[in-house]
Amino acid sequence: MGGGLGQEEPGESGHVDLGGLLDTTAQVYPTLAADQPRGSPGYAADMAKAADDLRAEVLALPAQERARIASDLLASLDSEAVDEDEIDRLWSAETQRRAAMLESGDAGTLTWGDIEQRFAERRAQRGA
Repeated sequence: MGGGLGQEEPGESGHVDLGGLLDTTAQVYPTLAADQPRGSPGYAADMAKAADDLRAEVLALPAQERARIASDLLASLDSEAVDEDEIDRLWSAETQRRAAMLESGDAGTLTWGDIEQRFAERRAQRGA
């Protein structure tokens, strides 16, 4: 593994081990979480500063390293548990909201022909 930030070598997975970067962050901000209770204004401000500083460091990396970090971050989001019942509840509420808008007249519908006509009009305006 390389010695400095952005010099890490990809592992077998093709992803960079961020352990060195995280160790560096812990050295720079060793007391952030310990000094402030989670949820306190001081904690939030310290964590925001840490995130901003980390973001600046990552943005200074070469594009290939940033892409690897972005891939790792996105994969970490995908791995979080999804509450299917909550998703169903939210979609149901959205469907009901849209139906109510249609019934009240606050929203309307378009036919496919209407949509095609609007696109044709826009294309004609651009060509003029």
